[in-house]
Amino acid sequence: MKRYCKYCGSELEEGFDVCCNCGKNNKNSNQTVNNKTVSPNYKNFEENKEYSYNRKSMMNDSGSFGWFIFGLFFGLIGFILAIVWGKEKPRNSKMVLFGAIVGTILSWLLKATSFSFFNWF
Repeated sequence: MKRYCKYCGSELEEGFDVCCNCGKNNKNSNQTVNNKTVSPNYKNFEENKEYSYNRKSMMNDSGSFGWFIFGLFFGLIGFILAIVWGKEKPRNSKMVLFGAIVGTILSWLLKATSFSFFNWF
């Protein structure tokens, strides 16, 4: 009969009471429901699993002006970071993408104006 961790919901190894995923002890805390051994708190864990993951990733998602400046001066890296951070850090992703777009537009404008200015001579 399979057993599941009451803290993280992953399957416990046969004969072990300590979870290999989270490292917590699950001794004498599981019950059998529908031929599966689950914790009474397993349902609550499944409901809050996405929230707890998003809360951890949102702690470093400030969306500060520094990411705009980074994207402004390092446009290609800014575009790559915006793609990589799309769902994990949406605020930082938006700021670095906005900086990369503004930096790209400004560089093209600077090139166009300097090209037309030097063609006068």
